[in-house]
Amino acid sequence: MRKKETASFGLVLLILVLFFSPPAAGSGNPLRISLEEAVTMALENRINLGAAAAAVTEAEANLKKAEAARWPGLTLSASGTKISPEPPTMGMAGIPNPYYSTGFTLSWPLYAGGKVSSGIKMARLGLEAARADYEKRREEVISAAVNGYVNLLKAEGLLEISRRQVEIVKEHLEMVELKMALGAATKTDLLETRVRLSQAEQGLARTEHGRALAEMNLKNLLGLTGDEELILAELPGVEKDFSLPALEEATGTALECRKELVGLRYYLAIAEENLEMAKGFWKPTVALVGRYAEDQGKSPGFSDSTLTVSLGLEASLFSGGGKLAEIKEKEAALAKGEYNYRQAVEGIKLEVKQKHLAVTEKLHGLELAVLTLQQAEENYEFTRARYELGAAQNLEVLMAQNTLYQCRFEELSASYDYFLAVMELYQAMGKMEQFLEEVKPDA
Repeated sequence: MRKKETASFGLVLLILVLFFSPPAAGSGNPLRISLEEAVTMALENRINLGAAAAAVTEAEANLKKAEAARWPGLTLSASGTKISPEPPTMGMAGIPNPYYSTGFTLSWPLYAGGKVSSGIKMARLGLEAARADYEKRREEVISAAVNGYVNLLKAEGLLEISRRQVEIVKEHLEMVELKMALGAATKTDLLETRVRLSQAEQGLARTEHGRALAEMNLKNLLGLTGDEELILAELPGVEKDFSLPALEEATGTALECRKELVGLRYYLAIAEENLEMAKGFWKPTVALVGRYAEDQGKSPGFSDSTLTVSLGLEASLFSGGGKLAEIKEKEAALAKGEYNYRQAVEGIKLEVKQKHLAVTEKLHGLELAVLTLQQAEENYEFTRARYELGAAQNLEVLMAQNTLYQCRFEELSASYDYFLAVMELYQAMGKMEQFLEEVKPDA
């Protein structure tokens, strides 16, 4: 009876331990996502676009501040003064102690020599530049999400190839051991095959580590912090005969749509407005100022109210050459911006040309890799059959296995490289959204 009670107690204890123990690492529920979902998650991750969005908000506030400079400002001032000990002559003179003063001041810039309107114009241009920078950063996040997704798929494909390679070498090792038992293989054949198996298992361990790193990188981009395993949907395909835009068309689209060029054009306009404002240093500033003040104290009947209205004019007559130096400074800043813009244009032209050529190159590489893989598979099967019949050496089989592994890896890489080459061409054209619309899961 005691043995049954002890066994029952142990079973209950085991159930409680299993129920309340924390889940092991990597035991989270798998998360299935597609490429479109990965891009959406990357864009929703505030870490990726938070700084660019904050820059837009900052520029919006700067515009409101510049627009507020056109309107009058009202300020309140108050002060109190008490002298202790009170001088004997103070009360005799009728001056109260303590003494209080309150007042309102209204100031309205009637004319500022164009500085207010220039400030508003530059603030608007700065807002548009910030929005262009945000869109540029958004395209970079989309590109990073696509690259991370593809790299994880490639790592998973390489992992599967490595597993198949280990299985192939194990099967061949069994055959070598059987032949050796029959006296048809040598000790050297056995050792060579075991070494090749050890190498294949080491390669498998490296690919497992590479897959884990690729998954961590993608999770970090998507803002995932759990231990769930990512299961990716099949990569949308790009048809091999898709209509590749002509180089001239791609270059024209890039020069029109690239967000960095859009932003640089806004910054050039800001530099031009800065120069015009510096050239107008001689223009006067006219402001209307009104003040109402009331002074009072503890002395009976002491109260004094005043209302003043004044019109002020201020103009720069001499600055020791500082204003002329400021004009030269703004001219140099504008020239520097123009050179930077020209350099960016030439760089984008070269980039589009390189990406355009890369698409053709990667397509040719993919076609060649598919053909080479077919030949490697045929060669391996033929060499393996010859070895079983005793017409081939063990080293020939091992070399055929290694060639097959390399060809499978190259074919896998070539298919993903072609996809990324097309994406990078669209990115160079400033058309990442169009790329995501055109790739189809069933292509």
